[in-house]
Amino acid sequence: MKNLLSVITVVILAIVLAGCFTTSENPAYTPLLGINDPSLEGVWEARIADEEPGELTLKHNGGSSYTLVQEKESMPINIFWVGTLRLAEVKMNDEYLLVRLQETDGLLKLAVMNVDWFEDNNSNLEIGVQEGLFVKSIIIKSGGFAIRTFLLLHGQKPGLWVELGEMKKISSEISLPDGIQTSPGQ
Repeated sequence: MKNLLSVITVVILAIVLAGCFTTSENPAYTPLLGINDPSLEGVWEARIADEEPGELTLKHNGGSSYTLVQEKESMPINIFWVGTLRLAEVKMNDEYLLVRLQETDGLLKLAVMNVDWFEDNNSNLEIGVQEGLFVKSIIIKSGGFAIRTFLLLHGQKPGLWVELGEMKKISSEISLPDGIQTSPGQ
């Protein structure tokens, strides 16, 4: 079996290749909106973009705190509601990536915010545009309250989200590799 890229690398690569990379300087997550859903814990088969499927583990740490693990890499995430949107917020360096989670027919579908949507619509968010050699990225500079308000008003609008991939749960039993640190519950 060929070595798969880590989930982090695959997600970032898929977003960069798709030309859509929207992050924020401030977290949208607040514990009051957190989802305490132990049923999300388990082993999942993930299909991200056009990559080969890979297994990853979602460990529920208590409250809305989870750890996403593939092989020997892990990242903390928080899962929460904003209106009818179920979101996962991933901290990447000093920025936050929001991923929309939708359950359909036993699959957890993943989507990220579309850079082009911000150019075509007045979002009332303070944003910065970074032009790279191959890709343009949007950085939301507004605070968490403004981001949540934006999501309540615009979160269901066509074109805001770009499909990234999907996950299918294959087991509720988990076993973490040695050395993996999980975050305490919130």
